[in-house]
Amino acid sequence: MKRQLYIFSLLVVLIFSACSDEKKEETILARVGDKTISLNEFLRRAEYTIRPAYCRNNSNIDKKIILNSLIAEKLLSIEAGNNNSFITGSEVKMFLQGRLEQAMRQFLYNEEIKSRVKIDTNKINNTVKYAGREYDVSYVSLNDTTVVKQLTEEFFHDKAGFEKTLSENYNLKQIPEKKIIWNNLEHPVILNTLFTRDYKKNDIIGPVKIEDDHYMFIKIKGWIYAPDVAEKQIQDRYNMVKETYEKYQSRNMYENYIRDIMKGKNLNFNKNVFFALTDIFGPLYLKNRKEKEELFKNGIWNYKNEEMKYQDTKPRLDQIRKEKLFTIDGEIWTVDKFLMEIKKHPLVFRSQSFPNKEFGLQFQLAILDLVRDKYLTAEAYKKGFDKLPEVVRDNQMWSDNINALNKKYRILQETNSDSLFSTDHLSVLEKTLNPKIDYLQRKYSDKIFINTEIFNKIKLTKTDMAVTYSGSPFPQVVPNFPVITSDYELDYGNSMK
Repeated sequence: MKRQLYIFSLLVVLIFSACSDEKKEETILARVGDKTISLNEFLRRAEYTIRPAYCRNNSNIDKKIILNSLIAEKLLSIEAGNNNSFITGSEVKMFLQGRLEQAMRQFLYNEEIKSRVKIDTNKINNTVKYAGREYDVSYVSLNDTTVVKQLTEEFFHDKAGFEKTLSENYNLKQIPEKKIIWNNLEHPVILNTLFTRDYKKNDIIGPVKIEDDHYMFIKIKGWIYAPDVAEKQIQDRYNMVKETYEKYQSRNMYENYIRDIMKGKNLNFNKNVFFALTDIFGPLYLKNRKEKEELFKNGIWNYKNEEMKYQDTKPRLDQIRKEKLFTIDGEIWTVDKFLMEIKKHPLVFRSQSFPNKEFGLQFQLAILDLVRDKYLTAEAYKKGFDKLPEVVRDNQMWSDNINALNKKYRILQETNSDSLFSTDHLSVLEKTLNPKIDYLQRKYSDKIFINTEIFNKIKLTKTDMAVTYSGSPFPQVVPNFPVITSDYELDYGNSMK
């Protein structure tokens, strides 16, 4: 069977996958030696991930356990040191560099795009008047400009009926129908068309240009209106419209920004090597669903190590490691370079579900997105975003977390508790980890400072959730909650002045 390599311009494969980590003034909640825990970090670690049952509520005891756990994480990281073989290992260094660069791209988006988005208040107010409508429409989608011109003539010059014209002149047996309300799922062009003026029943709208070579004609069959009565409803609708406009303006600005960066850069695949790599990667993805979820959790390729934990692929990879996979802007990417890059930028597949035969296409798109992000990262480095306090703090949080996890694992191994922890973590906490953390609290007590005034004002919700960045190489916003101690006593340290 003939295999096809899809050709894309780097100007048109750009998707919107940025997220918003805005610059915020950090309030320091605790100091542990040379490490700090900010109020923002405390709140995110408490509410952006699933907490264990022993501190899942919002009582004062729960707050103390959470703070003790975060301080314990810092203490274990200090005990482990910054020069141990684990934290300085190549895999961990690549992971931390990848997380750093993802945060840099997020701040690049905030500075270059989000901070510059401005929506006309008059436009919002005008749209709010119609945003409570639920339209009942029939429509036809076209990609033939000749037919578009013909229908425009028939509908608006000849005044031909919508259904009659489509069925008799174009042999359309069934005309699609749908209900349309204002929401983020609908195409912005459709929203801007339907909800910015007063349409009457039987009005025909079009041609509406959705995208290049994609047009629509829409007939209004009718609509109902849900008025806002309460002040909160009015404000909620205003905010909904405003946020939708901001989202789509941001997306358009971001795509244009990326186009400027990628202008003139052409990526050319080495067809034979690409197909060989596809043959190696493809079967790993196209395994049964359970294994697929482990390999591509949330659509993310979890590239753990050079051999991908599949030893039978290593000989085949070794055969092509030094081969050219593609060139971009005069730079050669060998397979080996590509394998190194995806350690710090796991591949993001645009679609999480697709037919087996489309793996090559999706694999190619994921590579293109990786290359795009590499150029965005270079822009972020130029602006010094790797030195931003918020970026450095976020990276330190991840470094301390994995350093502490490794230290905890070694403690459990030394006490022969590692296998028991997965089945009865409460007893292991009580017998092994709590005493260890109590010891470290006493050992470092003179180096621990807590802002009790800020701490006492913290209000937690009962709702904890797993928050993720959609479409990002590293989707997890914060590390998993550190299951290190269940102690709720703050009987150590000093009050922060």
